[in-house]
Order: sequence, then structure tokens, then C-alpha cells
Amino acid sequence: MSLSFINNDQYGVRNDIQGLRAIAVLSVIAFHVLLPVQAGFLGVDIFFVISGFIITILLVHESNKHQKIDLGKFAFKRFRRLMPAVAFYVTFVLFVSIFVMAPNSVTYAAKNALRVIFGLSNFFVANVDYFDPVAESNPFLNSWSLSVEQQFYVIAPFAVILLLLTEKSKHYLIWSLFFLAFISSLALALVFSTGVTVRGHWALGSFYSPVVRAWEFIFGMGVAFLSFNLNIKKISKKNINFLSFIAISLMLAVVCLGDPKRIWPNEFTVFIAVATGILLITGLNDHSIVSKWLSCKPLVYLGDRSYSLYLFHWPAVVFAGLIFPRTTQNLCLAAILSIPVALFSYEIVEKKIRRWEFKSRANLSFFIILTISIPGIAALFLSSEKFPDYVARAYIEHDALAVTSGDIGNAEFKIYLERNSHPCSENNYELWARELGNTCRQSSATGPVTIALLGDSHAEHTYPGLHERMSDGVMYFMHNSVPTLSNSNYSGLIRNLSTDENVEVVIILARWANKGVNVEELVALSKLLSDNGKRVVFTDGIPDFPFDAFVCKYKRLFFLPSKCDIERNLHEKINSEIVTKLKLVKLQVPSVKIISTASHLCNDQTCSMVLSNHESETHLVYRDNNHLNLFGSRKHADWLHQQLIFSDPS
Repeated sequence: MSLSFINNDQYGVRNDIQGLRAIAVLSVIAFHVLLPVQAGFLGVDIFFVISGFIITILLVHESNKHQKIDLGKFAFKRFRRLMPAVAFYVTFVLFVSIFVMAPNSVTYAAKNALRVIFGLSNFFVANVDYFDPVAESNPFLNSWSLSVEQQFYVIAPFAVILLLLTEKSKHYLIWSLFFLAFISSLALALVFSTGVTVRGHWALGSFYSPVVRAWEFIFGMGVAFLSFNLNIKKISKKNINFLSFIAISLMLAVVCLGDPKRIWPNEFTVFIAVATGILLITGLNDHSIVSKWLSCKPLVYLGDRSYSLYLFHWPAVVFAGLIFPRTTQNLCLAAILSIPVALFSYEIVEKKIRRWEFKSRANLSFFIILTISIPGIAALFLSSEKFPDYVARAYIEHDALAVTSGDIGNAEFKIYLERNSHPCSENNYELWARELGNTCRQSSATGPVTIALLGDSHAEHTYPGLHERMSDGVMYFMHNSVPTLSNSNYSGLIRNLSTDENVEVVIILARWANKGVNVEELVALSKLLSDNGKRVVFTDGIPDFPFDAFVCKYKRLFFLPSKCDIERNLHEKINSEIVTKLKLVKLQVPSVKIISTASHLCNDQTCSMVLSNHESETHLVYRDNNHLNLFGSRKHADWLHQQLIFSDPS
């Protein structure tokens, strides 16, 4: 399968590619530490194109040299290149997380870590918005791109074998299928970037999906094959420099000025891929000034270490954000402090293990098992549901570690609900709940309902306070979705509510940031209830915190400060869109009332998990990162009651 047209000079280590890797990792780090590099996350896309290019070069080189591609050898080389660093990364980050993060957050991170080990991290985080503040608390979030690369490595050797066979036989059916796969993946990415969604266990069109990322790897592969057929050295110095200057300028412009609020990948990702492809090709010409700049020692040094820098900077940023305010200064310092760990990973783990020779299958098997088992055992232990209870008991036994009073977790809240609410009995409400597996409870065993709370768990956490404030007549109906007439979990109950003469107020609540606000559906719901004489009230979202209430209640490591606040602008960035859409509902149904929750949970600068009680002592109002505890529910109910009674009903 020897291909005589391939230039063997292309197989050496190219310093300009290392320079590109440096730009990619610096872009990502700059974005994560809140420097003004608006689309620095596109550095990952540069990595993807480079990976497609390099893997194709390596596989074709092996085919050209040995007349075959040894799939086992390829798989082991990739394993030895990536997994030792992953094992160290997972083990080290989990160890630190025990002392810095809340127990529930450690368990979640450990579950993510298990997927990291087996190259499935992107599926685990598929339903988490990469740009959501909640994502800032997952120290393994950045591993999604590593998993996408690993998934590409499973397919790449087979694709290259087929393409080489096609090249030799001059039958181009495989090339046609290759091109079709590229176009299909790119088309899906562009369609999903317009806001089209597909429901499923994992999001087909999500930021993390291999389906909408495949075209980038395929493009890199295509660039590699193109470079085999082009005599780059014959292109004039003027043309080479013109192309490379345009490419690097385009790349830096998109990375610095791209809009992170858009859905990615999109058409600007194509610009990044094309720019990367041009630089990969023009770098083969000795006259390229940009290639020489990319080959400067500082960039090559960073490029060589880009993998470890990428792995370790993000956990450092997450941990810093859980301890200190998320300012650029603090996050930059955290990223700088991660460098020694990254360098240790590169020098001791990556480089040394890469040189190891395994003379027997037994040694090879032992190495693979050990590399997987060490982080795997740690992740399995910490992912146990018993781990948070064990740690919580340890902290409870050391009262001096508690810096804020208040209940956290679900235990006390659930006990309260069992003692102070009853299954719904009126107007077939319980029937609707029982048949669909939803929750419906009311404040009295029998008797009319006057106030109905509809929504997800945010309806439930509002109930205790309203129940105590109103005594009787309060009901909550909960399902993990937004109440709409088209939602079968709510439709029958909503129609019953609309005809129930006792019901006066219907309050609709949800974790809108996660569930979304469908204006058309909420207008239809509001009209039905309003036309039947019900007062319809929407509340916007309470602040979501990128950390658990545990880190507000307790000191960690016996000396780390508790953290209870976030900057208000982080909440407003998400909540402003929610309020805008709710106002569109009110525009069409003027009788609807919208109550702002941030007004009593935030001041001008921050939103906090704590409020003052009657004795002016600070008290937790959250029991996790987005649910109110009993004290918080009472404070919330006081605010809702004040707004309902003392404000204009319209």
C-alpha cells in the first residue's frame, strides 16, 4: 500500500504545529480566566483539526513504511500518549476536590471522572450548558474534548485504511462517502446552531456532541491528504505569506471577537477550521513567515506541554472559584499555580512513560490495568451515594467548622413535608398525580385549595413558607418540567384548576434557566386560567449558585473561608432573558403578574445564600445550589405574600 506521492519530510515533528497548539491552549485558558478573549474556547476546535491532520499523517506514514496499519499498535500508542496523564489528572483532581468541594459535588465529579477514564465524558455533561455558571463547578468539564478525540481515534484508522485502498485502486466511492460524512456533520452543526434541538438521553446537537464535531476531524484528515498531493514548496513566497497572514489574522480575530452567547459550533467555527487548515499546509513551505513565528521557542515550549496545561488549568480555576470571588485576578493566579502540576505531569508522567518499552504482553497488560484501575478505584469510591453522608457526619461532629447556621441537604426538608402536607384530595388532583407519577400535596387533608403552586422542585421548595403564611388552602403540584397545556403531566390538572371555583391564585415556578421559557405555551396557559377568573403569577428564577450550600455552611480544610456569594451580574446575565420572555407573556395577557425573586436575595453587587433572621444573625436560605431550605422558603413566602397583597394585581 505504498504511496509514492507522499513526501516523507512531512513526518517529522513540526514546530509550527506546536506553536498552533500553544495558541489553542492559551486561547482556552484566557477564556476560562475571564480575560477579554471572548471566544477563546475555539482553541478546542483548533486542536480537533490538528488531531485529524496529525493522526492521518501518522497512519499514512506507517502504511507507507510497513505496507500495513497495525490497529493494535496504533491503539496502544494512543493509550500510552493520553491515558497516563489522564490517570494522574483524575486522581489528583479527585484528591483535591475532597478538601475543597461539597460532598455532593465530589460525588458528581467522581461520576464524571469514571466517564473520563473510558472516554465518555462528553456524554455525561451533554445536558450542561458549557457557558452556564453551574458548569463552573465541575472540575472535569474540560475533559469533554478529550473524550471526543478518543472517540475519533476509534474510527480514524479504519477511515484511513479505506481511503488508502481507494487511492490505490482509483475507485473513489469511499472518498464520496468521506465527503458525505463531512457535509452531513457540518450541515447538522450549522442547523443546530440556529437553535433547533433534538430530545434524547444525550443532546445530538449539543456543544459536546461528536456528531457535530466530526467534520472538524474529517477536515483535518482532508487537509493531510491534500498536503500529500500538493507541492507546497513550489508555491511562491508571496502567495504563501499572503495565505498564512490571512489565516492567522482570521483565527485570532474570531477567537478574540466571537460571540459566546451564540450557539456553537457555527459558521465561525468553519472559519477557525479553514484558518487552521491553511496554516497546516503553508507551514510546509520554508518561506512562511507565520510558520517561523509559530516555531519560536516560547510557543513551541508551550505547545509541547499544551495537553497537560489544558488538563490542569481548568480544575485550578474551578477550585479557586469555589474559595474566592471569581475575578480575573484570582482565576489568573489559579491558572499560574496549576503550571507546576502540569509540568510535573508532562515531564514525569507523559515523557517518561512515552519512552517505556514493554517486552512482554504481561507487562503491557499490567500497565494498562494499572493505568485504569488507580483512578477508577478512586472515582468508584467517591461516586458512592454513601460518601456525602459520611463526610457530612464528619463535619457535623466538628461544630467549630460551621460558620453559618441553617439546614442543608434534603433530610430536614423532606421530614417537614411529610409532617406538614397531605396527598391532594380535591377535584381529582391526586388522581392526576398518581397516574402520571407526579407529586401533589396540600396543606390540609380535606378542604378547598385557594392557592396552587405549579412547577418543578422550585414549586415544592416554595410550599413550606406559603403553607405557614396561609395556614390552609395551599397546594403544590410538581413535575420536572414547565407547566403547559401541551405537557401531558400537567394538562388535565390545569383544566381542573381552571374550573375549580375555590382556586383564586395560580403561581407558576420553575428553574427557568434549565427548562426554558416557551412564550407561546405560557400565553395559552395564562389565557385559560385568566379567562376562568384565576390570578396568574409567574416568578423569575432564584439565583443558581455554581457551588453547594455546604461550602457556605462550613470551612473546608479547617482554614479555607466559606463561600456564600456570587456577583449579581452572573445571575442577571441568565435571568434577564427569562424576565424578557415572561414580559412577552404579560404583554399578551395583561392580568399576569411577574414577581422578581432576586430583589430579596441580592443586593446591588452580589446574590447570597444567607439572609439575616430577626436577631440580625446570618442564616442559610439554600439547602443545595438551587433549592431553598425551610428558613429560605419562609423568607421567600414573606416576599411573595408582600408582593401579592401590597402591589397592583395587574
